[in-house]
Amino acid sequence: MFHIIKGTFHVKGFQPDGDSIRFKAANSERWNALNLSVRTIINARDNVPGFIAAVEIDGFNRPVCLAFPADAPLVDGTALTAVQLPIELSANYQMCLEGLVYPTFYTSTDLEIVRMFGEATSAARDARRGFWVIDRTNGFQFWDVRTIYEDILIMPKIFRRLTSFCERYGEISELTGYLKKDKDPVRLLDGSRTTLDQLITVTGRVIELSRLPEEMLFVAK
Repeated sequence: MFHIIKGTFHVKGFQPDGDSIRFKAANSERWNALNLSVRTIINARDNVPGFIAAVEIDGFNRPVCLAFPADAPLVDGTALTAVQLPIELSANYQMCLEGLVYPTFYTSTDLEIVRMFGEATSAARDARRGFWVIDRTNGFQFWDVRTIYEDILIMPKIFRRLTSFCERYGEISELTGYLKKDKDPVRLLDGSRTTLDQLITVTGRVIELSRLPEEMLFVAK
């Protein structure tokens, strides 16, 4: 179930990372539904109203959410299934549809979310919206860490794995072994199970991912 929480989004004065922003509940007791203790937001210079639909807490004590504008047809304190949610009105979905975010699914992700965001991703890529014009996730030449920092755009999950690899190793010939050692379990949409290293081919300096981002469900660590 997704727990609906009314409140305000806070970005200015903070340092958002790639997948999280600050949110203050209008009624702090709403966090109880997620068994979450909340720190007070201070020094925020914005106050944008809206809702979040929170389904779980991740390993960093952050609610995993969909973000909605204040005029979304939602009621504070209610709990809805993914089918009941107006997912297409969420900022997450709209950014996906416009090719502004990569989909990253986990085995815990509701299958309705997987379906809708997968279709939105496919539509954005087919229409070459947003970054899909320059995305290189499924095939690129890798020279060193500057390749992924300065030259190309790829799926964040692959970016992080390559960043970690570059911090520990110096030769691309060691990449396959590194990925095998990391053992990133993946479940595909057809239900079959594999690992990330089985989906990545390294030929010389060419790295290829055999599946599209929306076809993979990762196992949270």
